[in-house]
Amino acid sequence: MSKSTHYDTLGLDRQAPAAQIKSQYRRLAKRYHPDLNPGNAHAAQQFLEVKAAYDTLSNPDKRREYDFELGEPPAEAPATQYPWQAGKHSYRRYDGRPRQRPRQHRPVMRPHQPRAAYSHYVLDLSLPELFKGVRRSITVGQTFTCGRCRGRGKLDNGLPCQRCGSYGFVVNYQQIEVMVPPGLQPGMNIRLELANNGSLEDTLLDAPVMTDIALTLRLRETPPFEYRDHQLYTTASVPSRLLNEGGEWTIPAPEGGELTFKIPAETLSGTMLTLRKRGLRNGTSQRRGNLFCTVIAQSE
Repeated sequence: MSKSTHYDTLGLDRQAPAAQIKSQYRRLAKRYHPDLNPGNAHAAQQFLEVKAAYDTLSNPDKRREYDFELGEPPAEAPATQYPWQAGKHSYRRYDGRPRQRPRQHRPVMRPHQPRAAYSHYVLDLSLPELFKGVRRSITVGQTFTCGRCRGRGKLDNGLPCQRCGSYGFVVNYQQIEVMVPPGLQPGMNIRLELANNGSLEDTLLDAPVMTDIALTLRLRETPPFEYRDHQLYTTASVPSRLLNEGGEWTIPAPEGGELTFKIPAETLSGTMLTLRKRGLRNGTSQRRGNLFCTVIAQSE
């Protein structure tokens, strides 16, 4: 798509306003971008020509000099054609009605880890939270291909890209409300959708590459209980007399509160008792697993 002038490259006339130049550039850049045309050298060359034309015509001073080099007077749109561009804080339409203010660019940060790390997160929960469910607000990172280095991590001159720290992408952090329903078990994954409010800047590549993330539930230490092999274990110190004679004993319950169970007579110290249906729920069903309690004789 080799043309004689930058205007021909973008398919515009000399009177094209800045907004039309920008719109046409975005359309052509999307069509010929190397990421969307892998292995197509012709498309890559066209993209470079479109980029060079936009770099010149989008800058008022460069455009004025370029028009002068063409041997014709600068072709600028009348100042009154876009009244909201006349002043920094002027936002009025032709009919006098207020015009919606431009959308602010979302802040981005340089990444500090590989891109795959931003697609998976871990949520630590206590035993009562697993039993009863919980609502949490977590911070996640939405990744965007860096538009300055076009995802390569370095600029055209070979220098590292300072915008993305040579990672090839930038990160926009956002708060997400997570609702963990009761009955889930440690190790289960939850898929969460990420909000996409549009591109970050005026570059084509600043577009999100992830639409959701994976959230893994992890059980944090909750004494006196221990989670092993998808089962709950605990230890109870019981008077020796109670082990010999038998009776009832009370320990903390995994879901909160107290749990009373029976100890058979002549139970030996170190015996593991099975407390049926007092463990974790079996997935999303209402059935509960077992709690294994080891009774230890305590000195009186």
